[in-house]
Amino acid sequence: GIVGACQQVEMNYIRVQSQPDPATVRPAPILRLALEAVRKREEQKEPYEVCKDFYMSICQDLRLQQITDEVAVQAREAFACCTIRAGIK
Repeated sequence: GIVGACQQVEMNYIRVQSQPDPATVRPAPILRLALEAVRKREEQKEPYEVCKDFYMSICQDLRLQQITDEVAVQAREAFACCTIRAGIK
């Protein structure tokens, strides 16, 4: 797997269709900050589509690096809860 090097906290989801560049993937400490940021956006009643985009980006970076720790679980749970609250089935 790769180890991310990107320091940008909030990133829009862009589907990776080739070998990812580590410079465009966030490492675990930055992903923790990204999760906190998207949770704050939810608290501020940002539209579901905006939050979904950030959650998908976080989950993709976790998957690309094969990170399966507590932050990965929290990110996926938070994304699921966000989707349920939005009434998406």
